[in-house]
Amino acid sequence: TFFLVNGSTCGIEAAVLATVRPGRKILLPRNVHQSAIHALVLSGATPVWLEPQYDSERDLLHGIRPASVAIALAEHHGQVDAVLLVSPTYHGVCTDISAVAMVTHAAGVPLIVDEAHGAHFRFHEHLPKPAVLCGADIVIKSTHKTMSAMTQAAMMHVLQSELVSRPRVISALQLVQTTS
Repeated sequence: TFFLVNGSTCGIEAAVLATVRPGRKILLPRNVHQSAIHALVLSGATPVWLEPQYDSERDLLHGIRPASVAIALAEHHGQVDAVLLVSPTYHGVCTDISAVAMVTHAAGVPLIVDEAHGAHFRFHEHLPKPAVLCGADIVIKSTHKTMSAMTQAAMMHVLQSELVSRPRVISALQLVQTTS
């Protein structure tokens, strides 16, 4: 776990910088946080946009279906360096991270989860299962949004994975996080 002082923004930027090479592709939903767009610019990655499920009754975007990830990985076989998902969304809608992790890992691709609004999941059995327990490789949580941390406090969990280089994560965090 890395404690972040520039919020989830620097965690998302560092995760993309550490996993996606310039000119390579990353799968991500249309409803990503602007920090993911900044990460595309910084990394030189090419986005492959995934359409979240739309709930017209509630006018909400839901998560990304595992099948949508599988189809995109097949269409861009060998060109995708990472998948980044938002779960929960700003409105609290979660994706089936366990199922998506199975799909990405079968393709040899790491899964990054922007879980900024789900830092509290681990603390009650009736809440969704946190991404760190669902097979995600990198999980970013904004502890200042749903817990009692001070402004811009966040965490980045890098799980034991052959798909993620911890030294690259550290280098990327040094690039985007304050040196103070």
